[in-house]
Amino acid sequence: MKWLVITPDQVKAAGGRVPIPGMRWDQADKLWRVPASPLTCPMVEKVTGSPCRYGAEWPMPSNFDPVTPPYSHQRTALERSWGEANFALFMEQGTGKTKVIIDTAELLRDNHGLQQVLIVCPKTVIGTWESEIRTHGHPHWKVFKWPLPFMSPCFTEAHKGGIRALIINPDALLSNVNYLRMQEFLGRSTQNLMVIDESTIIKNARAKRTEKCWILGMRCKWKRILTGTPIAHSPLDLWSQLQFLDSKIMNSSFFQFRGRYALMGGWGNKEVIGFRNLEDLTGIIDPWSFRVTKEECLDLPPKVYEVREVELKPEAMKMYRSAKELMLKDVVKARGMDASRVKTTALGHFQKLRQITGGAVKIDDSRFLELDQSKIAAVFEILEEVQGQVIIWCQFKHEIRRLKEAIPSAGVIDGGATALDRDEAIKNFQIGKSRCIICQNDAGSLGITLTAASTAIFYSNSDRYSSRIQAEDRCHRAGQTKSVTYYDLIVPGTVDRTMMKLLKNKQNLADKVLEALKEVEDE
Repeated sequence: MKWLVITPDQVKAAGGRVPIPGMRWDQADKLWRVPASPLTCPMVEKVTGSPCRYGAEWPMPSNFDPVTPPYSHQRTALERSWGEANFALFMEQGTGKTKVIIDTAELLRDNHGLQQVLIVCPKTVIGTWESEIRTHGHPHWKVFKWPLPFMSPCFTEAHKGGIRALIINPDALLSNVNYLRMQEFLGRSTQNLMVIDESTIIKNARAKRTEKCWILGMRCKWKRILTGTPIAHSPLDLWSQLQFLDSKIMNSSFFQFRGRYALMGGWGNKEVIGFRNLEDLTGIIDPWSFRVTKEECLDLPPKVYEVREVELKPEAMKMYRSAKELMLKDVVKARGMDASRVKTTALGHFQKLRQITGGAVKIDDSRFLELDQSKIAAVFEILEEVQGQVIIWCQFKHEIRRLKEAIPSAGVIDGGATALDRDEAIKNFQIGKSRCIICQNDAGSLGITLTAASTAIFYSNSDRYSSRIQAEDRCHRAGQTKSVTYYDLIVPGTVDRTMMKLLKNKQNLADKVLEALKEVEDE
């Protein structure tokens, strides 16, 4: 953090009042200090008459040796932040903020002795973090995912020179036992980095998980918050997130913060009816943060893929295992007949397994059995994380029906839509009247343009590679000006993973059903 200095005499010469965001009095040195930012530098220059510079404070050391080279915006983020004790990465989804944190940890390990990283993130992102560390981290990383057995090496092994990372979802902190285990983990070293991914999960200052994150953060030498939407609903969401980083950033209570930046009115003058002084707020936050959108990342690849792992409830997993056992028994019986009978039997059971991982099983044309809401919850997590229009792709009609019930404002394109309904849904989506559009893989994958979206969620995949590619190209085509991010919702250890492997290898389920059957059998 670069601080600019203003003397009392300079303030007096300026008329005695200098309203610069973040300006604070240094009692020890008897000086005014101002955090350097693009907003504050011209203001300080006007008062002092001396040129001020604002730029990277942490150039890359010569020993920086990333496994994968960072994009230019990621390198800029590193130069702004890696050596800071506390920092916010306000980077839009798909711009690679996870990679920035991994490189930051490597730099802190090599130059300042970092030993441990505690990552608090939504449950659906835990698998993504593990995968990203394998891709971008050096082999010395040792990754642990919550929940862990009581005598896990995470708590019993001595530090051996690498980086030990523990990934946990914030709801786990609500348990006092888990919370004490986190304190035990951090107590094993003084060289800790704590990361809160999608930091709006701690926007509520009165929530227990927020308070526990604050306390855990006090045991860490370095802290980071990550989100593409720091102001999910209002600027007041920022106070709690910044309080986790450093209480000195705002240097105020929540009520003082609200009094400065919110306009109060309504019943009893207790309702927020508007906001004010937001330029001042931006000036205070800017030195502590780095902000980038996908539009500003000129070297991003045109398509970015991310897998979100979703855990089904025990009851749903029990039904999945029963359905899988039944499939294997029926296939064994069919093997006494011709090969086509085996394929037909296996394909029918595959459809049932895929429906279970989606959270509901079709009973007949008008009824389905509700099993689980986990994938729908994962959709809402992504919707809160990203900005702009979103396409949600599904394979089964009952999945579309359930999503429509959960998101009533969404447009729908499925096999039963009339041409008029289809055109109306596309028009409303393209002009921004509806934020989401729910499409059936085959019905919506041809002949339509949905370039208003730079985010697509595959709730469930098509069983044909060509259909998947066509679905991706609905928003990645002429007229698209942004990089497009595709999210795949996957239940680990199930047919979802098998389908992803087939599509990655450009294969169709019908053509490779016997190989897929072997994959599922080995799960």
